[in-house]
Amino acid sequence: MKAEVLKRNIRLLSQLLRSIVGERFKQLAREEKLSKFSNQVIDPVLHLDLSLQMEREAIHLAEISLLELVTSERLSSELRRSALRVQEAHQSILAPDEDDEFLKSENLVRARMKALQCRVQFYKAFLTVEESSVNTPLTLALKAFISKERFSKKLDPVLSADRDYFEELARAAPQIQRFLVKKQADIETQKSENLWREFENEVFRQPQALP
Repeated sequence: MKAEVLKRNIRLLSQLLRSIVGERFKQLAREEKLSKFSNQVIDPVLHLDLSLQMEREAIHLAEISLLELVTSERLSSELRRSALRVQEAHQSILAPDEDDEFLKSENLVRARMKALQCRVQFYKAFLTVEESSVNTPLTLALKAFISKERFSKKLDPVLSADRDYFEELARAAPQIQRFLVKKQADIETQKSENLWREFENEVFRQPQALP
């Protein structure tokens, strides 16, 4: 694949992810549900940046996974490093003063790695599109997956891994915060899924029949 084509695909995928993450936070803000269930006030900008960091790490991993000389061992190592970077950022935002550093539990790191790994598999399809006519996230997704069924098959593990991660996050959280973390996570993951489904429907919308 030509470097400029890969660069184009990364740009369009990044644009799509920023749009979905940004819209999720706009909706949460409008409904006054940003940190509503948290026991502390978290700057929405920091929360947004954390979500975008997750996507940047996943795109980077998807990009290096396409390199022929990258071994599975190297990719696994990079996956863990990315998960730890995101978790450290999460720790600094949500629990900077926690002595037990619950956000660094090994189970939580593995759940984060799984969430990243599922994204890598999903995003690789976007990055490998070579058609020159692609110029929007919609056309990129259409060329990458061809059908709604194939798109859903790759998206579903991403959504499932996110839910599993937040379940683990709730288990790892101090008991007094557990219910609040779970409630907040349920709202955020549902918003994310709704936005992805809206995008999916837009990409594979059937043309209206002629009268």
